[in-house]
Amino acid sequence: MPRGYMPFWHFGARMGIGTVCQFYARMRGRGFVNVLDAGTGGGANVLLGSWMGFRVTACDLSPRALSEFQYVAQATTPAAQANCLSADSTNLPFRDGSFDVVIASHIIEHLDSPEILLRECLRVLRIGGVLRVSCPSQSHAMRVGKWFGTNLDPEDHKVIGYSSEEIAAMLPVKATIDRISFQGRVIESNVSDAQFVLARAMGMSGNPAVPGEEGAPSWALFALKEVLTLPLMVLAKIEDAIFASMKGSMITVEIVKGE
Repeated sequence: MPRGYMPFWHFGARMGIGTVCQFYARMRGRGFVNVLDAGTGGGANVLLGSWMGFRVTACDLSPRALSEFQYVAQATTPAAQANCLSADSTNLPFRDGSFDVVIASHIIEHLDSPEILLRECLRVLRIGGVLRVSCPSQSHAMRVGKWFGTNLDPEDHKVIGYSSEEIAAMLPVKATIDRISFQGRVIESNVSDAQFVLARAMGMSGNPAVPGEEGAPSWALFALKEVLTLPLMVLAKIEDAIFASMKGSMITVEIVKGE
């Protein structure tokens, strides 16, 4: 993995890898094969899907983001395979029912009309297929920086976060939420925020489409980060197990398309 690849360098993204792999494993159990990642950005979900044997299409409005992702996909071991297409996820160039699974990760909070994206993702989803939507939740109290007026979220976020009820209200009648989960409780949220500040200081970004933020830490700093990350991840996993009923700063809903 390239040393400067932010989605695997960042603590929150590393924590999220497990949940995405668990999701893919459940989808494979249903016999699903074709996956669309709408709004690919850094492309971690595409890499994981490819490595787990899915046929993944990476779609992003930014040609630069896709170009950077294709470099990463070939630089990994093993190389990842994906069909890459530059397109607006609110107007997808695919036929109805083209995919078994659609992933829209951290997209709807950037949109003035997120219901348009949800409808379009459901349009290209087969009957019985699953749309996985992740976004900030309304539970930001565990992020210490918020208490001091520090906002590390991108300036183009239209909302603080969504609840499952608000997402459900944007869905067409024949689409229902099948599963709700949370990520980013106290330890994970605050370590992620701290690491985000450090990454920005080194010129790194979670989104390769952001100009002027290419970069990688030195080998020494990268090694130190890896050593410190492991015990923190263990603590975060313990926190997740003990406080499983606590809502986190990120919500994920799995939406099933009905007939």
